[in-house]
Amino acid sequence: MIFYCTEQFKREYEKLIKKKSYRQNLPKVIIKEMFNSTIEQLNARGRKLNLGTREVDFLKIRLGGSSGYRCYYLMVLNGDKVYLGFIHPKSGTYGAPNITAAAEGDIFQDIQNAAINKDFYLVTPGENELNFSHRSDEEE
Repeated sequence: MIFYCTEQFKREYEKLIKKKSYRQNLPKVIIKEMFNSTIEQLNARGRKLNLGTREVDFLKIRLGGSSGYRCYYLMVLNGDKVYLGFIHPKSGTYGAPNITAAAEGDIFQDIQNAAINKDFYLVTPGENELNFSHRSDEEE
């Protein structure tokens, strides 16, 4: 399975890991609960937000338990690709309740645009960190 992300996801992730409380567990939680899962497990664990198609699902997943994080992502089922669109903590300095349906729609559109324009980042797990490599329409 290949993980990609939008600029928005990368920016939010980098903002969060500047805070010690998030830096200590956010990368571990994402790696454990997303990168160490199969596409079937991610599809089953995520809550479908009904914006996808038969080949593509747009989902929200809870990571790290009740005081953890929410991650919004798009899955291309026949290509084993996951596009991470947005992440936010449920508690702490940047903690927030669920985002609105309009915001979910904006995230979905952002992911679709990034995929269509091939303007996204390849995301790979490191030792307690995520690594981002920018991709463009000349690459992939």
